[in-house]
Amino acid sequence: MAYRETPPIAKRKAELRERLLKSAESLVREGGFKALTIQALAADAQVSVGSVYRYFKNKDQLATEVFSHASRREVRAVADALEGVGDARGQIVAGTRVLPSALLWRPSLPGR
Repeated sequence: MAYRETPPIAKRKAELRERLLKSAESLVREGGFKALTIQALAADAQVSVGSVYRYFKNKDQLATEVFSHASRREVRAVADALEGVGDARGQIVAGTRVLPSALLWRPSLPGR
């Protein structure tokens, strides 16, 4: 008989993948993409290194997923902020208010 993944197992796997992505985002937020290593992610998420590799083939795929995940969230946050704002000035103000808090990482500015 072939193995069939049950709905509870599929749900648990999806939840772990989401937890890994959130943990990876946290690592990037704190130390940039250089801080994102498979070992650091495994330690932060309290899973084995092998568990991370079940969800992400390598660091490149992980970094791509983190960037993509964060970008979707950032775009959604700005779109939500612009909802119902009629004029261009209001849209610029609304977008500039929400975007900094939605960003995955904040670049260092000279003099800070």
